[in-house]
Amino acid sequence: MTFKPFHPRTLAAAALAAGALTLLTPAYAQQGPAAALNAQDRQFVLDASQVITTAQLAAELAGQKAESAEVRDLARSLVQDHGRANAELRQAAGAAGATLAQEQSFDQRHHLSHLASLPDTAFEREYVVHLLHDHSRAVAAYERQAQSGGNPALRAFAQQNLPVLRERLRLVQELAAERGVLDQNKLAPVQG
Repeated sequence: MTFKPFHPRTLAAAALAAGALTLLTPAYAQQGPAAALNAQDRQFVLDASQVITTAQLAAELAGQKAESAEVRDLARSLVQDHGRANAELRQAAGAAGATLAQEQSFDQRHHLSHLASLPDTAFEREYVVHLLHDHSRAVAAYERQAQSGGNPALRAFAQQNLPVLRERLRLVQELAAERGVLDQNKLAPVQG
């Protein structure tokens, strides 16, 4: 049987496959033509891409250096979460016509270098403080983007990732409180 590119069954199968792909594609990738990016949208993409990449590198380091199985397990799950979030951000940014950051900021590179230089005994505490700080800031940034971002694809990305960020922040706060790193009354890192 020879292939007929415009055969009705071929067209019907192609339409069915396209419909299935649409159902499997995240909402932020289905926004249509890229809407103009405002300053908040551009800053969100820049910050989110830098933070996701830095957090993934820090989690990979924690998977190697953390002493407790609980922190190593959390770090492994964060590597997966950040890998997924980075792919989703890349897709949302592409739909929005935005470009991801090409490298971390000086402060982020410095902080990663500092974490890597710590002895294993001091690393875990510093890493938990790092997680508290970064997840608190990420939740605030994603809430702001979800509520008032100008680009629909980036707003949808932030809305879809907020529940995971909030849950991770809750887990990190519990972990920090168990280790005496978090003042439960203030939900702020204990100076030490």
